[in-house]
Amino acid sequence: CADWDANYFYWIREFPHAKFILFPHGIVLRGNFMNKSRNISDKLFRDSFKLRQYQLSKFPKKTILFSMNKDELDYFKKFAPKNIILKVLGFPRLTKDWTKYLHSHRNISNLKIKKKNIFLILGKKTYLGNKEIVNKIKSVIKIAEEFGYDLIIKNHPRNKFNLSKFTNLSKKVSIIETNLSISGTLKFCEIVILTSKSGVSLECAFQKKLVIEYYKYGRENKKNKVYEFNINNKIQSLYKYLNLVYSCKNHKDLTILFQRLVRDNKFYNKILTKQNKAVLKILFKNEFKKSIVNYI
Repeated sequence: CADWDANYFYWIREFPHAKFILFPHGIVLRGNFMNKSRNISDKLFRDSFKLRQYQLSKFPKKTILFSMNKDELDYFKKFAPKNIILKVLGFPRLTKDWTKYLHSHRNISNLKIKKKNIFLILGKKTYLGNKEIVNKIKSVIKIAEEFGYDLIIKNHPRNKFNLSKFTNLSKKVSIIETNLSISGTLKFCEIVILTSKSGVSLECAFQKKLVIEYYKYGRENKKNKVYEFNINNKIQSLYKYLNLVYSCKNHKDLTILFQRLVRDNKFYNKILTKQNKAVLKILFKNEFKKSIVNYI
């Protein structure tokens, strides 16, 4: 788990003999090497560090905390207390074996798909607001209608947001809400639309799905600005900076993009190749270390 500002140490009391405890969390590139370019003050960036240090101090001595890469390890160093040992593990979910396992899972295999799909992945309502999410869903449904796609929607696990009112909103488009894993569901789509900046883009690019970041920067939510960067006088996410996503800020941008994707297969493949190369470059530097037994 990447966010150590909760009482995770209570789990240790429940399972005192466990050798490994996993707190699932999405991939988050920290951008620690770009701290000077952050869209917030250094004070705001460090606001949660004291709490995280306190929470981690409750763990047993010589607890090993795995990071995905050296950049995240350097980030953890800013608040990890002396009882924590930091090791780079790599990206466990960005492996062919893991993807193959998820794609063959019974629940995934039973998902009924009729035609090509857009996979819409919703961000946190606390970041985006209810109105923004509703507008994005309706916008993507219009895109699906116009360009002949069906739609799979994945809600954010922290959202208390009912999607049932949208599943029958269109007579042209089949709209399915999935509770299955993102990595597994990617098997059934061609294009992924993220309504927020997200490390999910790495999973999509790894599985050679075209990723669109449908998001407007510079929001008022201060916590949401933590992973925005001012580069060449442009506010952008690290995922955009690293060429993992194609960015659209409004419905007009999205429509223009799909018009070109549909009529120009070379353009489609160019974006796809660029994004896949970007994720493979990251993985080449941070190969997943399968033998975690070496760290014990």
